[in-house]
Amino acid sequence: MKNLTKNYLLLLLTFFILGKVDAQNSRTSTNDTVKLKSSVPFDSNAAKLSLDEGNSTIKGRISLTLPPADGAKTFYGSNLKVYLMPVTPYLLDFLELRKQEDPKRLKFAYLSPQAWKYRLEAMSNGAGEFAFYHMKPGKYYLEVYFPWQYSGYDNQYVGSEGNTDYYEKQYFKNNYDQMLSKMVEIKKDGSTEKVKLHKFVVGRR
Repeated sequence: MKNLTKNYLLLLLTFFILGKVDAQNSRTSTNDTVKLKSSVPFDSNAAKLSLDEGNSTIKGRISLTLPPADGAKTFYGSNLKVYLMPVTPYLLDFLELRKQEDPKRLKFAYLSPQAWKYRLEAMSNGAGEFAFYHMKPGKYYLEVYFPWQYSGYDNQYVGSEGNTDYYEKQYFKNNYDQMLSKMVEIKKDGSTEKVKLHKFVVGRR
């Protein structure tokens, strides 16, 4: 069986989210935090067996694409950590609970440390490509956190003289955080499954 990583990220370990609570909420007492916990038992033996070595490969690429109005540019997620977890009834229930999250109200879905333990990790290269090797047939959940930046300029009106209007460039820079995820299934041992962790995003929000 592959060596499971021991690099625990506290935020992911506690809530398995990749976001930040704003400064005002971070001063709120931790007693106000609402943890949405799954009532479905986690089967560690099944998860362990799912991560045993096989002969299949999962290959993917991470990207974001802007619409034509924002330049139609595509960003590739280089040097990002991709998480893989076996799909279990517990995980499916957790993902449903995550839809109820509300960071502003300190409401988060909680993934147990035991479930978080059974995962694999891969780093993407400069072109946003990643791979998981020696996988068994089965269903897996992939997730990555993609921080990105959109910059440009607006033509700001500064005045007029006679019938002539004058403008100057006003530059801006916006930072965003994007979560990408995907379910992938390996049906045949020895096969290679290709997956795209991709989303169309808006640069000006």
